[in-house]
Formats: sequence, C-alpha cells, structure tokens
Amino acid sequence: MAEEPIFDVVVVFAYGESERLNRPLVDALIGSDELLGLISTSPIVFTQKTIYNFLRGWKTDFREIHIAKQASQHISSYAIVSQFTELAKQKNWQRVRIIAAKQHFWRCQRDLKKSGFVVVGSRIIVGYNPSDSQFWVRNAFVWWIWEALLRLLPFALYKKISLRAV
Repeated sequence: MAEEPIFDVVVVFAYGESERLNRPLVDALIGSDELLGLISTSPIVFTQKTIYNFLRGWKTDFREIHIAKQASQHISSYAIVSQFTELAKQKNWQRVRIIAAKQHFWRCQRDLKKSGFVVVGSRIIVGYNPSDSQFWVRNAFVWWIWEALLRLLPFALYKKISLRAV
C-alpha cells in the first residue's frame, strides 16, 4: 500500500523572470522526489507562467499543473496565493509544499499560512541577476530594502497593494 504524501499540492514561486534565477527552483521541482517528500505519487503543481515556461520541454510526471492567471509580466506573490487559495478550496487542498528562493521563502510561507494552509517548504539557494527585468531581484541590497518594506506593511495593506497589481 502506497503511503500518502505529506502534502496535497506543490506551489512554486518564481524569483524574478530570468532563467538564471528560476532554474534552481525548476530543478528542485523536477529533480528530487526526496525533496518533494513523495513516496509513490506524482505531485499536483500550482505555479506561475515564468516557472511553467521553464518546465515546457522537460519530461515531467505531474498529475496536474495549474498556472496562475496574470495580466502582465509580473504577478505579486500574494496574488499567486490568492488565486491558489480559490482553487485549493474547490479541490480541498490543505497541506502545501512550497518551493521558493531562500530570500523569498519567509513571505511566501507567511502568506500561505495566513490563508489557512499547513505549509512545509524548501528554501532554494538562488542568487541575484543584475539584468533581470524585475529590479528587486537584481542585487541583495535592493532585494532586502524591498522585502523589508513589504514585511513592515500591515498585512491588510500588503494584500490590497498586492492584489491591485493583478
């Protein structure tokens, strides 16, 4: 008898737009059953267009892949959580494995927990890319200034700002 995985779904958060920054996240998703905590089942994945575009062409064994809707090049982390929450209610998902860049992980985990999920995760070491289209992932100084501002916002204001960008 196959054991149940310790989660219902994997949520992968992109970090910037470039392959240089997102390849380690994709590798974590497709490269390690141990990392995902899988015993004998294929995962269900929820992610965004950036990660999905890097997955195309890879032979993957996912049961389902769900892609967040986004009207522009950028979608906020909380907008991803919000869309995921709506789908998770329909699918009765409660336990979430997240894959995120180490420096982005805390906020991704916080947002999912505040949305009512049980969260386990993988912090993936990802650097910075000076030529990325998203200025906040170009270097550590800019990232941590941006991240500190987002973390200091009252959560209700953070949600409102994040969802306005969708």
